[in-house]
Amino acid sequence: MNKLAYALLTCIVILSLSTSCEKDSIRVPVQTIELSASSFTLATDSVRIVVAQLSPNNTTDTNITWTSSNQQVAIVDQSGNVKGISPGTTLISATSPDGKISASCEVDVIKWTLHKGGLGFVEEGINAMALDKEGNIWICGQNVIKLGSQGAWLMNNSNLNPSAITFDNQGFAWIGSGSGLYRYDGSKWEVFTTENSGLKDNSIITLATDNTGRVIASHFNRESLLGTGASEFDGNSWKYYSSANGLVYDNVISMAIDKSGVRWFVTTNGISSFDGEKWKSYGASNVGVAHIGLVHSVAVDSNNNKWFGTNSGLIKFDGTKWESFTNQNSGMIGGSVTAIAFDNNKNLWVATGAGLAHFDGVKWKVFDRYNHPVQDIRTILTTPDGKIYIGTGLGLLIASLRD
Repeated sequence: MNKLAYALLTCIVILSLSTSCEKDSIRVPVQTIELSASSFTLATDSVRIVVAQLSPNNTTDTNITWTSSNQQVAIVDQSGNVKGISPGTTLISATSPDGKISASCEVDVIKWTLHKGGLGFVEEGINAMALDKEGNIWICGQNVIKLGSQGAWLMNNSNLNPSAITFDNQGFAWIGSGSGLYRYDGSKWEVFTTENSGLKDNSIITLATDNTGRVIASHFNRESLLGTGASEFDGNSWKYYSSANGLVYDNVISMAIDKSGVRWFVTTNGISSFDGEKWKSYGASNVGVAHIGLVHSVAVDSNNNKWFGTNSGLIKFDGTKWESFTNQNSGMIGGSVTAIAFDNNKNLWVATGAGLAHFDGVKWKVFDRYNHPVQDIRTILTTPDGKIYIGTGLGLLIASLRD
């Protein structure tokens, strides 16, 4: 090979290597960042990973930066692992190396505290709860426990085996049991039974009251294992409601009285309402909601809307229109709704077999098996300080949404 040819070949090799290096060093900027979640809930001390999908796929800007807007609530490492620190809300963001492209997701951190046998409890299963005028929480398990800022007190000395509790407009506690209806006025107990009052059956499974002092107790015969209607006491006289005089079905498992004084009875075979004169019954045939058959729970919100928990979802009735919420058409989890409550901000709390859900009228937040320690929820109570008290088969679960 002569010198000219050798020199030419050398130049070609150098140019080729130079071009290759230039190609290898070409920057392909990221154009979009998409996160695997737009929002989620997280328990304190729990970790969940957020994945960032970058586009285009051949971007060279893969070294994104992860940040938390409030590290006292949650922190995130540079692999997208988010850890809950304390109750509150924060934004987790992924940002491109040049800082021009970013994406965020909202994280709500909640603190769970489960009490099993503590706070003076001698049992674990909790069936009902209510809040008195002083802000004390009354809890029905095997016994009646009053829980206040100074501690817990056993409110009965016998094996009452309470099933339901409520407070009337005078602040008196009413407690349903298998041996009658008990009233506590702050100093003494009084019991109403079939022998000394117009109570139809001594076995009581649920209670409802209104601002007039009216008390309604639904019955369940423990021998026949059948519901036996409901008894109402207005302070002077008793009334009895059953399928013989208008109730859709005798097995009443939840009740409420709305702001107009209408009594609502949910049964294992539909819903009944009674305004004091006229009965109405509701089922799949006349409301257009297929899963209205087996109803578990009812609650009335501040706008007098009625909310019903059924075996396959949640139903809202505004007095004219029925609306259905399921895990197919909303952000609610699970199917069977076992408990319903409203907090001071008018937000809805729903318990299902899969966990707990929160609805602010627009957006659902879910507390499932990944960030919620118990699924056996029987009752929910909200308090003015923003805490959620949850009665479960394992004890009392307290949810703190803020410090």
